[in-house]
Amino acid sequence: MRVGHHVLLLVVVCSFGGLALATGLIRGYHDIDKEQRLLGESSLTLKDVDRLNEQISQWLLTCDMVLGSNVTYLVSSASDQANQVQRTIDELLKDPLTRPMRGDLGRVGKSVAQAQALAMKGASVSGENRNAEVGAIFDEFDKVTEPLVFDLENIGNRLKASADWARAELAKRRERLRHVAWLLGCLYLVVVLLVWRWTVRRTIQPLRSLTLRAQRTLREGAIFELEQSGPLEVRQLTNSVASLVASLQTANEEMERKVDVRTAEVVAANNAKSEFLAQMSHEIRTPMNGVIGMTGLLLDTSLGREQREFVETIQNSGDALLCIINDILDFSKIEAGRLDLETIDFELRTAVEGVAELLAEKAHLKGVEIAAHVAPDVPDMLGGDPGRLRQILTNLAGNAVKFTEHGEVVISVALADESDSTLLRFEVTDTGIGISSEAQTRLFQSFSQADQSTTRRYGGTGLGLAISKQLAELMEGEVGIESEPGSGSKFWFTARFCASDGVGEAAKPVVAVDGVRVLCVDDNATARLVLESHLAGWGMKVTTVASALEAQRVLRDAVAAGSPFEMAFLDAVMPGQGGLDLARELCAPDAARPDRVILMTPLGRRVDSRQAKQARIDATVSKPVKQHHLAAAIARARGSATEKTESKSMESTTISARILVVEDNIVNQRVATRMLQKLGCRADVAANGLEALSAHARVAYDVIFMDCMMPEMDGYQATHAIREREGDDERTPIIALTANALQGDRDRCLASGMDDFVTKPVSSKALADAVRRWLRPAPPVASDSPS
Repeated sequence: MRVGHHVLLLVVVCSFGGLALATGLIRGYHDIDKEQRLLGESSLTLKDVDRLNEQISQWLLTCDMVLGSNVTYLVSSASDQANQVQRTIDELLKDPLTRPMRGDLGRVGKSVAQAQALAMKGASVSGENRNAEVGAIFDEFDKVTEPLVFDLENIGNRLKASADWARAELAKRRERLRHVAWLLGCLYLVVVLLVWRWTVRRTIQPLRSLTLRAQRTLREGAIFELEQSGPLEVRQLTNSVASLVASLQTANEEMERKVDVRTAEVVAANNAKSEFLAQMSHEIRTPMNGVIGMTGLLLDTSLGREQREFVETIQNSGDALLCIINDILDFSKIEAGRLDLETIDFELRTAVEGVAELLAEKAHLKGVEIAAHVAPDVPDMLGGDPGRLRQILTNLAGNAVKFTEHGEVVISVALADESDSTLLRFEVTDTGIGISSEAQTRLFQSFSQADQSTTRRYGGTGLGLAISKQLAELMEGEVGIESEPGSGSKFWFTARFCASDGVGEAAKPVVAVDGVRVLCVDDNATARLVLESHLAGWGMKVTTVASALEAQRVLRDAVAAGSPFEMAFLDAVMPGQGGLDLARELCAPDAARPDRVILMTPLGRRVDSRQAKQARIDATVSKPVKQHHLAAAIARARGSATEKTESKSMESTTISARILVVEDNIVNQRVATRMLQKLGCRADVAANGLEALSAHARVAYDVIFMDCMMPEMDGYQATHAIREREGDDERTPIIALTANALQGDRDRCLASGMDDFVTKPVSSKALADAVRRWLRPAPPVASDSPS
């Protein structure tokens, strides 16, 4: 059945119900009209009776006036009228409607008969008797009749019984009409509700069910089964929805298939990119190892001034190229989601101060002061990735030094949230050129720089900030900048670390310094703040001044007050008079000289020993001042360095070990062997894995440096063969020496049985650190080196 048919049926039922209700009401009103008609007939009959009464009254009056005369005609006329009234009464008595008033009609008829009889007697009745009888007749009329008034006019008489009966009958009919109306109304409502419910069940319910199922499909993605029920239009809609669902399912399956294909293509492309990067990393780092390694070795030889400048230029260019390669590899690893952070215990202060020390020489060459300050409430030991932290700080601080021509660069660390000791805020503030708000919006985008012009003054790939931002996010932090052109910049980032139970080596002088009065002379406010923070943390009483002139005044005032300073830190480079000149003036007999004088010099700038001796300098310390270096300088100045400190400072860098270098590249062979020989090691060379197996069979090496990519037998296969040969009793440390720098390459090296991983290009320090980590205490076995 169609939806229109349901609606038509509902309209028909409602119409019939309304018609039935109207019919009942009309019928009730018809009964009322019938009652009114009955009252009207009764009134008409009573008019005849009234007229009869008037005729009788007139006739009696006439009889009284012409008493004794011939009144035959008058009597005959009255008799005819009386007979007519009697016939009317007889007809009314036969009508069943007049049954309630028959008693009154009978009494009226009796009165008419009495009047007629009285008329027939005529003159034989005396006046008094006649009047009495006439009065009795009228009294009888008054008992059974009442006047009928319409518009304040008496239009006749009617029976009292007929009026009472009409009122009662009318009230009954009205009550019945009200009951019928209520009954028909309730019946009409029930019928409408039943029809509506049936219509809802047949029409609206299927639509509602279809809607709920469609919503479930959109919410859960599950294809639902459709029910073929309801009117024709609902079934047609259901069929249309079913077709649409089938089409969507087909399209979804097709989309999933395309997504799978596209995903496979993306994975293949990503794998190809990773393989390409790994291959290119290996191919580029291999010659870079020769370039950087050889220049390092060359710089350790006797060179002329011009030759040394050329070699240093080559080394700086190689280091810059290596930085670019590292940035591209890091960016690619982050994009591919293959960069994982390690979690190890480390000293935060050492990591931050190391970054400042790394950039100090470049900053001092430009006349820029660089300092690192860690808030006292920041934990010394934390768990995290110190390498990636140093990478972010180096990027930000390196940019700050690059874009600052005068002033200072400050690296500061504080708690980002005082209630959370593992969330730190790092800030790198400079007094450089500043950055416009428009350029700030694209700073952290890949391959983007503040100066996009082709004639830009500063170089770079534009990857450093993008990598820093993503590394900070990996550390559950964020990155931001505050800057205005010409007013310097502040780059900041937050990072979360793990709480550490480790205990770092507390940097503290080996002599008692608690309560020692010390004067710090430095023109840079940040440098004074950092120095004061270190010294005050050891219990020393610190006074700071900004110039040599002010320092002399403070020293004189202290002597005059009877509390001279016991120690003074003098900055070697200050406007006007430097620290060395000030120290010379303090050597005068009348000068207020402290007991100990320590000179702070820029990193990489040495003080002539003769001049230092003339100025009575007790110790020197490089800027930016590191806490460990500061403690050692105080110990040296007071002449109380322990045997451990002296022995450590005089410790030889030579290493006695027998080492095998497995490398197929001739240049890299030379670089590695020369570096190891300078460390005091005896180095042998193997060109591939097969030669390495042969050499290992003849000589018990202390350490083996194994290249991974070699002809005939690569490093992975050679390592696996060596491990199978050794078993569990003896294990020679094997360190991967490879140009592959991806995390997957490191994991593969460790999985093949290697113990450590050193990335090319390698430095002498990296080789020395790796050898010391794995050098066995047993002396090496002497043997001839393989050919």
